[in-house]
Amino acid sequence: MNFLDKLENAQPKEAVALLSERFSQNKLFFQKNLPNLVQFLDTPTKKYDLNISSAGINIQNKENGEFVYPVIDGQSTIFSASKELAESPAYNSTWHRFANNNIIDEEDIDRVPITGDIVNKIIRRIKEDEDFKEGKLQFSGYKQLPATLFLGISGGLHVEYLLHKYEILHSVLLYEPDTDLFTLSCYFLDYSLLYEKTNEFSCYVVVKGFIPNDVVKDFYASRLISNTFIRFEHYAYRDKYIDDAIQISEEASKTSMRGWGTYEDEVIGVNNKLNWLDPKNPKYPFLSQKKDIGAPIAVVGNGPSLNFLLPFLKENQDNLIILSSGTALSPLKKNGIEPDFQVEIERMDHVKAWLEDAGLEKTPLIGADIIHETTLDTSKETYLFIRTAAAAQEIYSPKFSLDMANPLVGNAGTALALNFSKEVYLCGLDMGFKEDSKQHAKGSKYDDMDDKSVEKIPTRGNLSTNIYTNSLFSLSKISMEYLIHNEKDCQVFNLSDGAYVNGTIPKEFQDIKLKKIDKEKAVKEIKSAFTKEGFFNSYERNFEDELNQFKNDILHILKMAKITDKTMLFKTIDFAFYGTTIQRRSNPVTGTLLSGSFWHILNTIFVMLIHIDRDDVDDLYMDIMKILENQLDRYIIG
Repeated sequence: MNFLDKLENAQPKEAVALLSERFSQNKLFFQKNLPNLVQFLDTPTKKYDLNISSAGINIQNKENGEFVYPVIDGQSTIFSASKELAESPAYNSTWHRFANNNIIDEEDIDRVPITGDIVNKIIRRIKEDEDFKEGKLQFSGYKQLPATLFLGISGGLHVEYLLHKYEILHSVLLYEPDTDLFTLSCYFLDYSLLYEKTNEFSCYVVVKGFIPNDVVKDFYASRLISNTFIRFEHYAYRDKYIDDAIQISEEASKTSMRGWGTYEDEVIGVNNKLNWLDPKNPKYPFLSQKKDIGAPIAVVGNGPSLNFLLPFLKENQDNLIILSSGTALSPLKKNGIEPDFQVEIERMDHVKAWLEDAGLEKTPLIGADIIHETTLDTSKETYLFIRTAAAAQEIYSPKFSLDMANPLVGNAGTALALNFSKEVYLCGLDMGFKEDSKQHAKGSKYDDMDDKSVEKIPTRGNLSTNIYTNSLFSLSKISMEYLIHNEKDCQVFNLSDGAYVNGTIPKEFQDIKLKKIDKEKAVKEIKSAFTKEGFFNSYERNFEDELNQFKNDILHILKMAKITDKTMLFKTIDFAFYGTTIQRRSNPVTGTLLSGSFWHILNTIFVMLIHIDRDDVDDLYMDIMKILENQLDRYIIG
């Protein structure tokens, strides 16, 4: 007889012994593996306590005497309620199920010709199978649970039932903000078994207070494809802490689907750089150092809040350095504001035309090393920086690079500003919006475009309430938060009426009084941080061997697998994803060049095979391997 059966049938004295033994086992497990949790077990509970009587086992509120689990006909319902909560999570109405991109549409091969063609071939092959059921997910439901978030567990007996029902919990995030309820869960839930059935790298236990954003982000990032596509969430109760965790989970899961990139995107930047750059004698100077110019900098984006910030910027043109980011240039110029620098990161060759239309003229250009050569000559002065997290980053081994300058040009502008100043003002970098509002300022190239966001994720506002974001803006915000966190001695004032950015100081522009600066000197100081001489450490450009190693290593991982059940599908996709991250770290040029496309391919394989209404999909999987064998040689540099 297992622990659950013994406990349900135990008399009070025997129940005390069983629960005490379970508690001691958990304490030993935490002492060895999670010592930070032991403190809660050593602290007497304040609000809740165990109640063991002739009515059975329950959890009781000390303050009002109420039971967490109702007592009906003189008996506690803790066992029946917990069994119901653990019954068929895939169909149970008390559970919340999420599936991003439930069906993957075919890609536009004009936009991503190679990756799109491979993805489309996989989609078509799987849709030919008679067991393909659109909208129906089959994930070895009787053997494993997919990514599962327990947000509030109220003792956790239902989690213990799940551990006895399923062989595998693919990955778990267990969050209990109430320390009393966590402590009491240690009488019921075998935490060592919970870790054993997931593994220590995919089981997260968080206790007390608001859940840290970084933990939730890491939960999705650690198994990017399998955790992000399908997840189950359960809330044993709701309060402000749980509601906050639900919102963070939604935003993190959607954000993790963005910013993957593709070979097609990355190879443009690589080829751009290889085409125009002579590392021995570069035509343009590169950012080579961090330098404090001793003057405030305004980073200007093209969000709708720029509309009301234009007077502030115009009035303070002589009091700060203005970095115009991307399409903010047009509204600035049209309102008589001359930015000190224009920042660009776009790889494509259409930028030249709109920069000329916007009137770049004498404004110095600061561009990422991946921009197109036609963009470089739009200004009479051009300066470049090496942008990290791009495939082109390590070409010729540069001596200096700029972190967190992506995914949007506003991130690049902010990274540059913090490279030069300890006092930065964010203007029109909204990264959020009000419901049914435009995403860009008036007078920009998007004036005639219906740019209202379809995707709306509630987020904390900077100056207003009822602010929403989307996955791309959220990704941009996360990048900026990491950047600001690493610049601890800087002050960043957010004047934008959009999403709140951790680490910034929300500020109304009317409350800011700036002193006049020696602007000419500050601009010269910025320019002096760029150099041509001795910037690169290498002149080699042959990446063919690394490129082939990446393709062969990941294909080998995939071909070795036998997908005779869906649990193997989860494991294989996770293992292959992990392989791409290793390649990305060890060979940053080719790893970054290919990893995004491989993630799209892995995601397609995973999502489509989940929709096959049988567990053994090895025949289909082998057909997919043949597609990959015949197509991966199309990924080249040059």
